[in-house]
Order: sequence, then structure tokens, then C-alpha cells
Amino acid sequence: MVSGTSLEDDPSALINQDPPEHTRYRRIMQGTFTPGTSSAGGRAPRPSSPS
Repeated sequence: MVSGTSLEDDPSALINQDPPEHTRYRRIMQGTFTPGTSSAGGRAPRPSSPS
């Protein structure tokens, strides 16, 4: 996304995608944004470190 643009202007943003792409990405991410994970102290998940 280019600095200074909004989500409405970004065609690659999930909110602007049509099915089936939107549905596929939404299913992949649905477990990440549950009330339990969202209330984890406001911290974003940390990427796993390489083995």
C-alpha cells in the first residue's frame, strides 16, 4: 500500500477483494482475530524465529 492512501483505495486490501479470494483469505485468518486472541494485552503476535 502506498503511503497516504486509504484502504478503500488499495485494491489488494482484503476488504476490497471479491469472492472467492476474499473468502479464502478470511477463512485463513479467522482464528487469528477472535475475542480471546484480540484481548491478549493488545500485543500483536510475534513471528516465529527460524530454526
